[in-house]
Parts: sequence; C-alpha cells; structure tokens
Amino acid sequence: NPRVVFATRSVAVANDLFPLGGGLGNYGGFAASIFDSELYYQYGMDQYSWFDLGLYKVDTFWPHILGEAGYLGLLFFILFLIVLFRQLLLFHKQIMRSGGNLFTSKMAISAFIFLVLNSFASPNFYSTVDVYLTFVFFSMMVHNQVHAKLKASNGEYRVIK
Repeated sequence: NPRVVFATRSVAVANDLFPLGGGLGNYGGFAASIFDSELYYQYGMDQYSWFDLGLYKVDTFWPHILGEAGYLGLLFFILFLIVLFRQLLLFHKQIMRSGGNLFTSKMAISAFIFLVLNSFASPNFYSTVDVYLTFVFFSMMVHNQVHAKLKASNGEYRVIK
C-alpha cells in the first residue's frame, strides 16, 4: 500500500533528519513529485512500480508534513490547528451569547473538523475547494460576530486608532 510506504518512510526521514525533516519540497508534496526528490531514492521508494508510474506521490498529507518539516514542523502545524479550532469555539460562544446566527458558526466548526479528519485519508489541505469552503464559513462566522457586537452596541461603530 503506497500510503503505508509513505507513512513509514516519513518517520524514517524525520528520525534521520531530526528535528526539521527533509526540507521543504523534498518529501510527499507536489514539488517533490515533479522534481523527483533525492529522498525518494535514498529511502528505497523507487523500488515500487507505482513510483515509476508517478502515482500516489502526493496522496498523503501528514506523512508529507512529517517528512518535509520533521517533528518540529509537525508540532507547529498541529499547534496552529489547535489555536484555529479554539478560536472557532470562542467565536461560536460569543455569537451564542449575543444571540447571533449560529448556523454559520456550526458550519465553520463542522467544516474544520471534516477537513482535519479527512486529512488522515487524503491530501485535502491541498484541495482549494475544501480549504476555501472551510474559510468561507469561518469568515461568515466572524462577520456574524461583528454584526452581533454592532447590534448590541445600538449601532454605534467606532474606529480604533
């Protein structure tokens, strides 16, 4: 299974090139697939028939992050996702308290969870449509929060300088 190969080799790359991994554009991503990264040959991936056919080279997301950015890059990416999710929940609570429209905040949270869960089986963080839809709902949620705050302040809008 190519996904298993990419996952196991990404751990090997991250261990051998600790803490920063193989470097950007060198493992599991589009650039590595186009320019045939040397890491693929060093870790024996050229022995598989699917590799020679150019298949499955960008079929995984988390092994790509681990192989390219190492454990440190993986940690920072996970922390970024946690911070983003906490912000989504904070906005949701604020909209709930102010009596705003909860539909968009629920959709933003759902789309974010779907994006993260689906990333274990596909490279959907590379998909413009998946990421775009998630951030459209996120933007709508922020807009609703601002609108609810504006409504609560009797329509007064002050520019902070």
